[in-house]
Amino acid sequence: LFNNSFIRLFNIFSLFRFSFYFFIYNILFHMSDVVHPISKYMGISLSNNYGIPQNKLLAHPECASNFFLKYDKKIQTKKIDIIYIGTLEGRNPLFFVDVMSQVVLSKPDCCLTIIGWDSIKRESQIIIKESKRRNLERNIKIRKKVDYYDLPKIISNSKIGIAPIPDTEIYKYSTPTKILDYLSLEIPVIANHEIKDSKYIIDESGGGLLVDYSPNDFATSIVKLLEDKRLASNMGKIGKKWIKKERTLSQLSEEIDLKYKKIFS
Repeated sequence: LFNNSFIRLFNIFSLFRFSFYFFIYNILFHMSDVVHPISKYMGISLSNNYGIPQNKLLAHPECASNFFLKYDKKIQTKKIDIIYIGTLEGRNPLFFVDVMSQVVLSKPDCCLTIIGWDSIKRESQIIIKESKRRNLERNIKIRKKVDYYDLPKIISNSKIGIAPIPDTEIYKYSTPTKILDYLSLEIPVIANHEIKDSKYIIDESGGGLLVDYSPNDFATSIVKLLEDKRLASNMGKIGKKWIKKERTLSQLSEEIDLKYKKIFS
């Protein structure tokens, strides 16, 4: 009886909290002259859910780092086959193991380097344990979080960058910064189309391959780019060219400046 009462109380509190937040957000959004969502697709979601006029919305997506774009890579032979950078929290850790278990069937010496972090070490330990169980210890390497200024050298030393992001509400409308980092350094990307900004960047830039969020699709695309070096190289080059034109801080600041001038003139 106590448990049922507690659950009902918790549900009532959650509903009240959601309603309160919705009420406050609705007021703030409609009082604002401009609303900056973190992606174009979050803007569409906000417009649908809160009735924000489109002329009030100006997406403020993540942009490429000038430090990455200006990095002078001098690498002749790339030593890292596949790289993943970013958090492991909220990801499916077994996804990486499932991908590599298929890749090694045709590329037995291929290795995935993960530069990720998880605050309680749960996901990384799952990857290590499962890799050992499947005899993939030499095919999956996990490195500790590295200094930001060391990342360009490491990423540039890679052949392919992957960005498998679960199709959940929290990620669906976000900007995948790892894709920007890869392309800024001419590294072709494999990403899943369920994440809307991932799909937009790859579709517009041509800097990689879009696949379903499935280990089989990622594995197949990895093998394809490893075997077709010319395709991989071209994707990296045109991807960086697009990033320099469309996803820089200077380009975004110009858009924001024009928007504000129209509002306040």
